[in-house]
Amino acid sequence: MEKYVTTSDGVKIYYKIEGEGPVLLLLHGNSQSSSIFKRLIKRLKTHYRCISIDTRGHGKSIFNGKKLSFDRLMQDALEVMEAESLQQVNLLGFSDGANIAMLLASCYPQRIHKLILNSGNTTYSGLYLPVRLTIKVLPVFSQLIYKNSPAFNLLLDDALPNIHKLQNITAPTLVLNSQFDVVKTAHAREIAKNIPHSQLLIIPWGSHLTFYFRPNNFSKLVCDFLEGAVNPVD
Repeated sequence: MEKYVTTSDGVKIYYKIEGEGPVLLLLHGNSQSSSIFKRLIKRLKTHYRCISIDTRGHGKSIFNGKKLSFDRLMQDALEVMEAESLQQVNLLGFSDGANIAMLLASCYPQRIHKLILNSGNTTYSGLYLPVRLTIKVLPVFSQLIYKNSPAFNLLLDDALPNIHKLQNITAPTLVLNSQFDVVKTAHAREIAKNIPHSQLLIIPWGSHLTFYFRPNNFSKLVCDFLEGAVNPVD
């Protein structure tokens, strides 16, 4: 089922609902859309009611010309929850979606039942050098290549979640990173250390897009964690 919610500042946010069961809210990464979760949701929807959002300025959601911020994207996710009368959800965020998820879970801990953070970061030093360099030189090329994309400006300009506020998160949390991720393993470990009830799992031979290229393995990790059967690997 495809739906829209009009937010408190008048922007239409697109989201899709698939499957039945406990709710799993999914937040995609920068310059993507909810469609990137298609292969994963195909495997999860037999167990969960999957709600995937196109974040503001992405996919089918509207961009109103104002600067994107993680705070605003978090508020949009909350307003989707309100539209569906959801007091509490399981939440899975990937990359920038994980950053939004960290912010939501730390500001509204009572709204999150279980939390999965896949390749999130709280500082740009948590990314490997080639990725940081790409972000640094991006403004030079953005006008020609990305036409000053608001999503890329979010990468460049907006403050990331404060790692010390992660201590406010009360939900059991699975921090996922891959062996060949763009996020440093040490940084993923630091995130896990700052979340009280967290587990860290490093996926062997995985990449930044493990959930996309290995959906069977990844969906099993998600289901095992939500059902209480994941062992940490650090």
